[in-house]
Amino acid sequence: MASVWGALTDALGLSVSLLAGGGLLLAGTVSVRRWPLHDTGAIDPTGSTP
Repeated sequence: MASVWGALTDALGLSVSLLAGGGLLLAGTVSVRRWPLHDTGAIDPTGSTP
């Protein structure tokens, strides 16, 4: 994934890459309303090996 950001930065510049990253961060934050995270409280955290 870092190579994608590096290629984007090389092609378009640092400012555009940072704006794209900020926009994706905002989109991910907004998407939680549509697709909420699952409650993990009922998951057994113990290991599967004895």
